[in-house]
Amino acid sequence: MCGIHDPTIPSIAPANSGDVDVRGMMCTRRLLGLPVFATVTSTFCGAYKAVRGSHESVATILGHAENGMRAGLEFASPVTSSIASLLEMPLKIVDSAVCVGLDFVEETVPSVKLPPGEIYGNMKNSVR
Repeated sequence: MCGIHDPTIPSIAPANSGDVDVRGMMCTRRLLGLPVFATVTSTFCGAYKAVRGSHESVATILGHAENGMRAGLEFASPVTSSIASLLEMPLKIVDSAVCVGLDFVEETVPSVKLPPGEIYGNMKNSVR
């Protein structure tokens, strides 16, 4: 995942798409935009890159695993695209519900928009 696409960087989308990602799901873009998720994602990507760069044999094994995953996804793409077209409406309903829930969380817990270090500091100060 880290070597192919960083989910915290917006992908190229049509100009009129707003916050909607390639599959029409707004909730994933909003969740990945939260500082906690962005920090966790970048930490995992950094750890993966460190492990991959630790030794040539590890890089070879992980490279083969990435290529195998890519080939498997390309092979399954026709099936998954037909399933996705069948589930498009239910997924849009779920996306809408998740966005409403995320709106509620952002309104009631505004600290969710803060960086993790600041959240930790605030919680540490409130416990004292």
